Amino acid sequence: IGIAPTLILNAISFIPVIWALLLMDVRAFFSVPVRSEGSIFANLKEGLAFARRTPAILLVLIVAAFIGTFGFNFSVIVPLVADNILKTDAAGYGLLSAAMGVGALVAALATAYAQRITMRRLLISSAFFSVFLGLLALSTSFWLSMLLLIATGLAGITCGTAVNSLLQLNTPEQLRGRVLSINILLNQGSTPIGGFFLGSLGEVAGVAIAIMTCAVFCLFGVGVAVSYRWRMTHATPQAT
Repeated sequence: IGIAPTLILNAISFIPVIWALLLMDVRAFFSVPVRSEGSIFANLKEGLAFARRTPAILLVLIVAAFIGTFGFNFSVIVPLVADNILKTDAAGYGLLSAAMGVGALVAALATAYAQRITMRRLLISSAFFSVFLGLLALSTSFWLSMLLLIATGLAGITCGTAVNSLLQLNTPEQLRGRVLSINILLNQGSTPIGGFFLGSLGEVAGVAIAIMTCAVFCLFGVGVAVSYRWRMTHATPQAT
């Protein structure tokens, strides 16, 4: 239908979200305790200190750091897969991007009806995300890559929503903004670093090896989080 109508449809798709926000009852909002003003660095230091001494928060941030840096680079990964591995055209690239969007949509709908968001859900979804990303690097079939991107999108959104939910549920109101800002830094702030790493390694060793390396780093991060959780669970209290 052309580029312009597509952009218009994309703009229209934001209307339901805006309308849902307008329907929110502000009277039902919780009042956040008033905190003394401080510098940006002081506030960031306070959020980092809370995350460091709170195992449930630190574990989530470990996963967010590795997955955000090496996994959530789809604006780089999908074009590289389409052009260098699958040798497809613009239409094929669009189908690959749409496939990932389908998986993300399914995950969003499933999360909306989930009764609980648990640490187990986070670790399992992040592990599956890493595995699917690695399989995508090995795939030379267009249709198999589409299926893998659906699975990757599903696991990625499940992981991302679990990160956000667990951080908000386990952080007191007065520190929630500080902790969420750390998460945004680890996800969006580190993505360009991961994109640069992926592109540089792909130029030297090839796209498949670069994506596989990123998948290994993601899985390593999940392993670090699992190991940390095991240590915290089995730590014996020290005698006083």
